[in-house]
Amino acid sequence: MLSVLAFALALSAQTPDDGPIATAVQAPRETREELNRREAMAYAWPLPEGAPSEDYAFVGWCVGLIDGHVRIGESIPADQSDAELLRLGRLERTDFQSALDEGRSRHTDEQVEAAEAGRQAALARWAPYLENESVEARTEAYNTFFGLPGRCEHAARRIRQNITTPPLNLVDVGLTREEVLPPELLNPQPDPVAEQPEVSADGETAEDPAPEPAPAAAEPATGSVTERLNRQPG
Repeated sequence: MLSVLAFALALSAQTPDDGPIATAVQAPRETREELNRREAMAYAWPLPEGAPSEDYAFVGWCVGLIDGHVRIGESIPADQSDAELLRLGRLERTDFQSALDEGRSRHTDEQVEAAEAGRQAALARWAPYLENESVEARTEAYNTFFGLPGRCEHAARRIRQNITTPPLNLVDVGLTREEVLPPELLNPQPDPVAEQPEVSADGETAEDPAPEPAPAAAEPATGSVTERLNRQPG
């Protein structure tokens, strides 16, 4: 299931041809099998760079990331911001924080400190946007953040339910990595050992012919706000 932020963006993309939205109909109840599949898929994705892997600390990181987004929204004039998106963001922040509060007594001081460190680290990623005096730049950052990783939802649920067993994996639910992950995450990474230069018997490094100069490349794109927030600082 998409996070509430991504869900809000999906709703905003509806057209009149989609027909009326039924607000009084109860949503179908999710089966255990469906929940298990979503959990396995969420945990199959690589962690964002710098995010902690343990559930409790990871939810702290999620709180920091959504808190920064909410703060950006609160810094934008009301007539230029999406009030519904801001409301949903606040609800999501409260939801994840409540999971940390409920699980606090079951975690060590070190785990609680790790969650707080994760929260601060994620919040710090928003600093360049929060400190930007340009309302236009802050509005762009706010509108181009597409929500939290699905893992946040499942980690918070596991904390609330005091689930300490490892999360389900794709094999457990009959899925493969090829069915879930995009191609760029399936390609094997180059082996750094294999790329070392060959050394001859006398200790000299074999030199390959100098490559032809590459044509000038265009300036790389800076990436979306979500991509930049998920990168390692530095």
